[in-house]
Amino acid sequence: AEGIVVLPYFLGEKTPLMDPLARGVIFGLDLHHGPAHIFRAILEAVIFGFRHHLDVLREAGHTPRRIVATNGGVSSSLWRAIAADALGAPVTSFRGHPGSSLGVAFVAGLAGGLFTDWGEIERFLAEPIVNEPDPRATAVYDARYDVYRDLYPRLRDLFPRLAT
Repeated sequence: AEGIVVLPYFLGEKTPLMDPLARGVIFGLDLHHGPAHIFRAILEAVIFGFRHHLDVLREAGHTPRRIVATNGGVSSSLWRAIAADALGAPVTSFRGHPGSSLGVAFVAGLAGGLFTDWGEIERFLAEPIVNEPDPRATAVYDARYDVYRDLYPRLRDLFPRLAT
């Protein structure tokens, strides 16, 4: 987004910040930016939010082995590419995937004894689309992610002042 970083906290922020008073921020605007830059920055911000969750998992000792994306945004090749680049890892999606409803149904099937192993879900996944990260783009996103993570702590004390 050519230097724009967005905090996408337009309804406050739940995990991992747990701050209902957090607000959205568009940071880094200058006169050369247009609507397309802001749109892209919002896409990037959503992925930075996912990356923040991955950081939390890693800090808790859990290392994700695979990133699978379903629902809404995965229909966009741009968003899938941003996700792989900003996460610095391959992102797999599936053409025609039913989304989170498959996961819910599979969990119910596990609980009901229809399935015995998480690996059995693979038979419901067809036509994988794998987006590989571009190392040059990942380096840019790493620097922008640092700004993203730094913005909230710097602004945290100001958000309540907007709520009054």
